[in-house]
Amino acid sequence: MATPTRNLRFPGFREKARKSAVLFRRQVTQWATADSSVPTGANVLVYNPYISVLGGGERYTFALAAHLRQRCEVTLASQTLPPLERMRKLEFPTTYVFKEIPLAYFSEVSEDYDAVVNVTTIPPAPSLARQSFLVVQFPERPLDPRLSIRLRQYFGIWSYRRCIVYSDFVGRWLRLRWHRRSTVLHPLIKLGAFDSSPKQNLILSVGRFFASRHCKRQDVLIEAYKMLPRTIRDTWRLVLAGGVADNEEDFAYLKRLQQDAAGHNIEIDIDVPQSRLEELYRRASLFWHATGFGRLTTEPEKAEHFGMTTLEAMSFGAVPMVFPDGGQLEIVTPSVGLFWRTTTELAQLTERLAENPEHRRALARNAAEASKVYGGSHFHQVSADVFG
Repeated sequence: MATPTRNLRFPGFREKARKSAVLFRRQVTQWATADSSVPTGANVLVYNPYISVLGGGERYTFALAAHLRQRCEVTLASQTLPPLERMRKLEFPTTYVFKEIPLAYFSEVSEDYDAVVNVTTIPPAPSLARQSFLVVQFPERPLDPRLSIRLRQYFGIWSYRRCIVYSDFVGRWLRLRWHRRSTVLHPLIKLGAFDSSPKQNLILSVGRFFASRHCKRQDVLIEAYKMLPRTIRDTWRLVLAGGVADNEEDFAYLKRLQQDAAGHNIEIDIDVPQSRLEELYRRASLFWHATGFGRLTTEPEKAEHFGMTTLEAMSFGAVPMVFPDGGQLEIVTPSVGLFWRTTTELAQLTERLAENPEHRRALARNAAEASKVYGGSHFHQVSADVFG
């Protein structure tokens, strides 16, 4: 009697072996080819498992898709897609081909595409596409110390020809945690038109309402606002604007913020359309940012990865007052804004700026000028270098 083959005893082995062979062949082809550009007319999958968040990272994803769409067929996919009504409200494009692809099926589906752009924060599933690009928002955890799992993670990471990051800060941690070098492609910033018309006594902060993960620490900003002198609180308003994910933890965090803000000159604005956000930027004199406050040195993922909203605010002439951490240090300098390290310091610096309009105007002009480096021409130039 013949001995049963391994394929018969393990029906999934043949398919796994086939995928491994495809991946090996595609990797050899990718790395042997000097040109990493995506050919015109290619069928491209842009995959972001977090699209339903509809925050800054998702605007970055849509900007990449728009660049590729100029000469390729683009499909946008995620584990869970947000309702089209919410996308329209937040002014995200809805004219793409959209697909829901569970993360477990990503590798299998990727084989059907000429090129894949995969956005991630964790060691990725392997791509079987002919050309593969990995956008690492931040490597949230180091590779697994267990050899068998670590090898699988390496297999996935190195199935991508190029890694793309938002900032030098993210690039440094990508080298430390996943041992890959990367290309810095700053987010596309929709720059505002700064003019010298009077601003309102408005302090603005923009960021998603996350309870954990990448918390923007709006709780700290409310605390700092309450420390301002009564004369400032009576004449200056704080607006916290941002989206919130559809989960109990984040809604509970938002409710706590609303309770903390009650009875104060503080407004919490949820799921703000881009047009309304631009109006807030235009009116704001100061821009507060607290991401990274209180984090441990072993938690770099809790720092600000770049600072899209900081730059947007700067472009409208809002003076940035930020916690000096992560990507913010690449954007804000003493000539355009102020750093703070404690809530007491933030309150004191805010009081000084509130009482010195000339200094505010000087910083505002410098901030608007500095933001111009991050406009569309820079984004599209680097995108062309990466994707062709």
